[in-house]
Amino acid sequence: MDKESEVYQFPEMNLIAGRGAELIIQKIYNSSLGARLLLRNDKFLNPKWYRENLVNYLEFFVPEEEFADITEELEGLFFIDAAEWEQENNPEKEEDPRLNLDREEHQESLEQEKLRIVLYQKREERWQRGDKNPRIRLKIIEWPYQIPFELELIPYAGSAVQVEEKTLEDLASQEKITYRMFSEEEYLSRSFYRIVEDLELISPMSWYKDSYDILTTQMISGRKVSESFGQLLLENPIPLLKERLEIIESFQDYKYMEKRWENYMSRFWTKPFPQEDDGDKEDEAEWSRVIQIFVRFFAPIFDVALKNELFIGDWMPQIGRYLD
Repeated sequence: MDKESEVYQFPEMNLIAGRGAELIIQKIYNSSLGARLLLRNDKFLNPKWYRENLVNYLEFFVPEEEFADITEELEGLFFIDAAEWEQENNPEKEEDPRLNLDREEHQESLEQEKLRIVLYQKREERWQRGDKNPRIRLKIIEWPYQIPFELELIPYAGSAVQVEEKTLEDLASQEKITYRMFSEEEYLSRSFYRIVEDLELISPMSWYKDSYDILTTQMISGRKVSESFGQLLLENPIPLLKERLEIIESFQDYKYMEKRWENYMSRFWTKPFPQEDDGDKEDEAEWSRVIQIFVRFFAPIFDVALKNELFIGDWMPQIGRYLD
């Protein structure tokens, strides 16, 4: 997660925020947007995590060619609170005293309502290519808490080769929530494409962290990564491609990038995500090791991509290399 909480946390607040995140996902994937938005990371949608941590930020990948329209449509799924909207747009308007009484009664009724999601602030301008990633600002409301929540949209180019449907169980209703994500192979391919394309200008460092987590915990099909990476290069070639892997490898001794990594880890990853085997991968996530793992994984894929061929091999996280 690329955002720290700016509000004081309570266990009850954490649970409300976690349930709110699930409700947001359910609302999106029950709409016409469900087939076009891909959740970037779902490991925070776990009661073990959000009982102790505040989930107040989600990221979604969106097709670049539909980006502006989808941004507006997504914002339209959430309604701004009427009383707040009136106050924001008419701050000097003299109120009828009777409205104050109505508002008090309205507020009292809201206190008894179940959790709800409202739009906190509407975007003023339509997104255009070159703008920063848009953020849709929401609030999760359940008495007595009002929790700020943001959705960030990330444009992706080209066709998504490998997409997976996943399910999440709503703890309150026991219903299954279906959502979509890049497969781990597709995500690795796109993260490496981004890393190779941007080099030291890459932002945020979560591209490295998320990929490192996958490579140290999951068995990966090199063929699928190679297929996706080759497709990305075919649709959007990167100049001077041959030299770029050597530049990435040199990053393990590059103090600027190491400092950026350390700053990122200290800000956003003070507590590891709980694993079933209770292994602490955080102690191993030194910058030099991250780069070594990356180069070991991507070097053969990179080589065959330059030859317009397909790599075949299975990555084993336990030994940190491809199975012979």
